[in-house]
Amino acid sequence: MRSFIVVCLISAVSCLSIEKPQEGDLGWNFETVNGAGTYRQGEQAYLSVKVTDNGAVDENDDWKFCTWTRVRDGAYCRFSYDCDGTFCDIGVGNFYITKSCSAGIDTRVKFFGEDPNVSNQVCGLEILSVSRDDSSEWKVQVEECRVTGCGTSDGNGYVISTSVNVVVN
Repeated sequence: MRSFIVVCLISAVSCLSIEKPQEGDLGWNFETVNGAGTYRQGEQAYLSVKVTDNGAVDENDDWKFCTWTRVRDGAYCRFSYDCDGTFCDIGVGNFYITKSCSAGIDTRVKFFGEDPNVSNQVCGLEILSVSRDDSSEWKVQVEECRVTGCGTSDGNGYVISTSVNVVVN
């Protein structure tokens, strides 16, 4: 009888599949997407997304990595939500945003969003002075934090994406 129970338990556990949810299945998604439009050369442009977990108790509503890519040539900026401190793994520490961009746009763009020590749901890209090069679809990919507190060095693998179209006259 004991062997039978063990076999049943092993069978039940092996039948459970832990699949990564598809984008539409996630409670975590985009609440707002901003920045599409027509800009005059030299203007500032603010492209941004806000993520939400829609109140899901088993998901995190903060992003870990956010990458904005100019589709026409692949130029990009990646922002990471990082932390310094002993207790970062439980969400206590000094949180900040790290920027890593491809050559050519790194000096023309900067991050904008919320104070990372308060909240981390908005990931924005400020283009300080748009040029004709910026006239493109801009794709943003956002990865959710691994755990509440977001102090780990990696995300949980759930990536959502969307895009905005920027036209520069």
